[in-house]
Amino acid sequence: MSTIHSHLMKHSIDDDAPSPSLYCIGTRGDKLKAKSQKDQVKRQVQSLYEEKEFSDLIEDVLIIDNTTSGKGENEDPSITKLCEAIDGFIKKLVFPTPVNWVLFRKILQELKQNVISVSDAIAIGEACHIPAAVVPEVLKFYHELGAMLYYPQIEGLRNKVILNPKWFVGVIGKVFPLEEGWGGRKRWSLLQNYGVLVQPLYQEVWQSSGIDPEEIIELLVHFCLAAEVKTDLYDSRFKQYFLPAVLQGYTDDPNEVRPGYELRASPVHITFSTSHGYVPPGFFTRLATTVATNANVEFNFDNVYTAPATPGFLDRLAIAMKY
Repeated sequence: MSTIHSHLMKHSIDDDAPSPSLYCIGTRGDKLKAKSQKDQVKRQVQSLYEEKEFSDLIEDVLIIDNTTSGKGENEDPSITKLCEAIDGFIKKLVFPTPVNWVLFRKILQELKQNVISVSDAIAIGEACHIPAAVVPEVLKFYHELGAMLYYPQIEGLRNKVILNPKWFVGVIGKVFPLEEGWGGRKRWSLLQNYGVLVQPLYQEVWQSSGIDPEEIIELLVHFCLAAEVKTDLYDSRFKQYFLPAVLQGYTDDPNEVRPGYELRASPVHITFSTSHGYVPPGFFTRLATTVATNANVEFNFDNVYTAPATPGFLDRLAIAMKY
């Protein structure tokens, strides 16, 4: 329930987008013979969540007699109520997609290209009788469906349409396996040990993609997956970016002296908790990049590493920093 609440709260209260009604379902209602018993159980269930912040999302508590399902007039009224609620919401979800939008999508699929320009997309749209001013809305629609990627809010990518999302994810992911197949062992070492991606490395890795490497790094910065930093670990003439997601983890005491390693300083362990126990996926990675760009914080890159993976917090970070 906390997860659902967090998701729904991302939208404005005035948002007209439909949200489903939520019901707490109690099955085996046939075991409760008297109506008073069902009412008592219903009140007990309601008491479990009535003080929670998501209580207003729950439409009702239904105690259902499963044995009556599909028995016409003898069917439990609670089953009928639930079916009507589901049917009513499904009808609200129907989006009448114009035929020319579907044709537009099919033509893009036939191109067998990974990336096209927005101007080309507009030309194809006009050939499908879609006004030029409407094409961006069509692109956003298919972006939401995951059929393509369109980022008008990102300067470097606003004039591009990525037709193959899987391919693009693979391109970005080339810096994450940490393989040493690319030139410059020091560059890879900086990424592996410090989470610092230097400009010569990402240009080399992404140069064959057909998308400017600077545009790809801009995307990572936009979504708080990378943060530009300045360190003395590499030539200052080149840009450097901190990528928390690539940091290696330690399962033992970080202060343990290991062969070839100096004694490590104890880091500041950043944790985050809420009253309902829900932390959005990727929260700590984005938190780390936000901290890295704060003018009042200086990262000590000799002591940056990820905390041991724990259930539900696989990307929790332990960040060593000095003020």
